[in-house]
Parts: sequence; structure tokens; C-alpha cells
Amino acid sequence: MDNYLMNVIVVDDFLPKPDFDVLHDNLMSKYDNLVSRTGEEFHECFPWVYSDTVGNEFDVAEGNWYFSSRLYEAGYVSPWFEIFKPILHNIENKLQFTIRDLIRVRANLYTNAGISKAHPDHIDQSFQHTVGMFYINTNNGPTTINGTDYDSVANRMILFDGSYMHHSNLQTDTKIRVNVNINITGAFR
Repeated sequence: MDNYLMNVIVVDDFLPKPDFDVLHDNLMSKYDNLVSRTGEEFHECFPWVYSDTVGNEFDVAEGNWYFSSRLYEAGYVSPWFEIFKPILHNIENKLQFTIRDLIRVRANLYTNAGISKAHPDHIDQSFQHTVGMFYINTNNGPTTINGTDYDSVANRMILFDGSYMHHSNLQTDTKIRVNVNINITGAFR
């Protein structure tokens, strides 16, 4: 039976430093020939795809754009997915949450638009699920969940009930804001 999260769970220093460094270095770098967690060499930079809306396909207002990278969804598995597996491993082992179904894993990158802006509230899926939000860098663009702001802190995991309305907020203190969004079903042990 699924457990509903009654509170938002916040865990700092979620990944061991070597696993976090691989994610950070690949997602934040602009250089070629990065090295994976297993030591194999990548010969390209992490792939980002532009979208001109965030959270609501009809809101094309100023500052409402971002880049994302689909890592896992509906049978698709990115060649980059391997370096994200430590996040899933720690959800299961550190948080004692058994993942029954991995629905989606996506990396998000928001550029500094020079304005503070809250994107539209939304839910990720229309069915019962759990959302994990993992932060790659520290910045002043929080995630707002049910009206409460949660700071973007590097190597922080936030886990919450997928029925909670939430949205991203643009940062103004860093060039980019990078996080990983995970949708799963399962239960705490």
C-alpha cells in the first residue's frame, strides 16, 4: 500500500560527495570530455533542450522558459541515465522508500532572466505519485510546495506527495539554477 507523505521531507547532503560531484560536474560544466561515475569518458556535453513554457503550456510570459533533459520516461532511457542512479539508490536506501514504479526523471536548467519570478503552480502527474526534487547548485530560486518555499541547496533532496501544488522560482544570484525532478510510486518501509 502506498504511503501518503503528510509532510515535505528535506534531506541535506543526500548523495556521497563522489556521486554528487559527477552530477554537478556534468550538469554545470560547459566543457567536453567529462568523466562518468564509472570512469568512462563522455565525448559531449550534457544535452539540454529549450522549452518556452514552465508548468503551464499557455503561459509564455517573460522569464517563463527553461532547458530540460529527459533522462527516463515511458520506455525511454537516456545514455546519461547511469550517472543519476545514485539518487534512486539513496531514495531507496537512505530514505527507506521502496520504488515500485519509476515514472520520470528529468534534469532542469533555468537561466538567470534578471527578474524574480514564480512559475505557475502545477502537479507533475494526474495520478497518485511521489515527487523527488534534487538540487545541483545553491541559488536564491526556491521551489514552492503548497505555498511554502524550500531553498535550492546543492545536494539537497526534497520528497513530497505528488498531489501537492508546486512551482519553481527564478533565481537572480547565479547564472543558472539546476535540479533533477523525479516522479515515482512506492512506499516507505
